[in-house]
Amino acid sequence: MLDKVFVYCLTRNKLRIFKKYRFFMNLSSIKNSIKNLPRRKKIAILGSTVLVIGAILGVSVAQQNQDNRSKAAAPMQDGYQGIESVGSAGSEPEVVPGEVLIKLKSTANSVVPDQVNAQNPGRESLRQLNSAVRAERFERIFERRQGVLQQSQPDTSWYKVKTTTATSLPKAISRSRNPAEFNQVLTLVEQYKKDPDVEIAEPNYVVRAALTPNDPEYAARGRFSGYDNMWGLKKINMASAWDQSTGNNIVVAVIDSGVDRNHPDISANMTNGWDFVNNDSDPNDDNGHGTHVAGILGATGNNGNKIPGANWRVKIMAIKVLN
Repeated sequence: MLDKVFVYCLTRNKLRIFKKYRFFMNLSSIKNSIKNLPRRKKIAILGSTVLVIGAILGVSVAQQNQDNRSKAAAPMQDGYQGIESVGSAGSEPEVVPGEVLIKLKSTANSVVPDQVNAQNPGRESLRQLNSAVRAERFERIFERRQGVLQQSQPDTSWYKVKTTTATSLPKAISRSRNPAEFNQVLTLVEQYKKDPDVEIAEPNYVVRAALTPNDPEYAARGRFSGYDNMWGLKKINMASAWDQSTGNNIVVAVIDSGVDRNHPDISANMTNGWDFVNNDSDPNDDNGHGTHVAGILGATGNNGNKIPGANWRVKIMAIKVLN
């Protein structure tokens, strides 16, 4: 049955009316028709319906996966793919300046000499590229092991290329601190990617172990249902900050009920304060709240005692205004 649908749109200040038709199925008549069919045909119709729905869902999922892969592989503005995914949470990736790691295709790797170097990598295209980028070293990362089964052998098709541009630079560089040198590494990667004998080319990433304090409450669970006891510090990625610094001697005033200056996790970080309630220089905590706040702020970390604070070396000035 046909139903007229009027679509109104305003174009150039004139109201225009368009007619659009669509078909409506009489669901009740279809239902009655299926009801009167033999059991075998009903099963066949049901099976066909399931197959059609499954095919539609399969195509949809496949398309979604393809879209996700395309997004993941989408090149960044600097032309390199996925570099921001490397590095600990909350920190930017670091790379070794002037170095590229490459994986050769099997045909190229099979002709690499035992005494491989930048001038003799086994392939003329690689030799010319090494010369163009001023590579001073071209070395195999993993050597083949004698007397070891084939399935236990390391992948000997990976090589490290080191250029002369890295001699006067720090051991690790990042995009924000060393933008020019960082982009040079990305350029090197792209040059080796284009070589027909190279299967994979990527920067030589610097991976650092995250500083995890040994204070027992940091690793404990159970105080809050489904959460770590110190979930707050983990939520803001304090471990990444501690990789860079565990704090300094900056003075922070805790304006609260005072602070227990004899607390074993806080005492080392206390400095002189004031008690405005009793008007003296002993802002001792007779409530507990100020000490709690001070611990979150600056409890000594990695000392195996209770909790780590955000700043392990802060100077806490207790200012008592509550009793």
